[in-house]
Amino acid sequence: MSELQSVPYQAMDLRDEKQIIAEMQGQHQLIQKYVYSFKQGNQQITSLSYAGIKEAIRRRGYVSITSHTVSETENSIRCIVKVHDEINHIDVLGVAEADKSKPFAFVLATNKAERNAFAKIVPAELISTLIATYLNSEGAETLTETPHPSFQRSPFKKVTATPVTPSTPAETSDPPTAERIVKDGIIWMQSGTTEKAYREENKDNPDYQQIERQLKEAKEAKIKGLAINGYWYFLDSQNDGVLLRQPSRFQTSKEETP
Repeated sequence: MSELQSVPYQAMDLRDEKQIIAEMQGQHQLIQKYVYSFKQGNQQITSLSYAGIKEAIRRRGYVSITSHTVSETENSIRCIVKVHDEINHIDVLGVAEADKSKPFAFVLATNKAERNAFAKIVPAELISTLIATYLNSEGAETLTETPHPSFQRSPFKKVTATPVTPSTPAETSDPPTAERIVKDGIIWMQSGTTEKAYREENKDNPDYQQIERQLKEAKEAKIKGLAINGYWYFLDSQNDGVLLRQPSRFQTSKEETP
């Protein structure tokens, strides 16, 4: 079994690299896959490709790249990109690296870092809209194997967290038929205006682990939720994952909740 078959997350990243090179070479007919799809157990996981993220950020607009920082190790080129969200007035970081042995390693590292930063800004509802538009068309590519649990993503990028007070209960009951999407590397199950990331499905993801750790620390301080990069995060009452909701459903507060 090949690496592309056994590790769909890694396969998606490799396919994104091909899209980046095709874009650089002006071969735009080769970057028309906006959505990747694969199965995990009995659930279908969907995620936007490099081209899909760029299309999403084009539709969303009001972002600007404010800095690129490039460094090298013996074997790789690393890039950190800072992007400013002009709507929510926040900065986000995208981090990526590329093996020096690959052609155009600098281009790959830079464009993947931009992709990772843009993915943090794109609203969940826009991701869902694009997935619904392209999933059952020629704009989608299906990966057939289950992700391997040993696949590791890059280290978590630190975010700024602000206490929030929910105007409605944070808990939710997710129907088993809810759609699963991958946003910023975390698997979310989407149901209406609420998304849930299950601990078991994300147990090898350092980004998820960091968010859950921050939420547990906030809970100990009697803070029910945190605003992270424009979204509200809460620990699920069933103690098996993290909830995400749109900011319009909550009111921010500088005071700790009871």
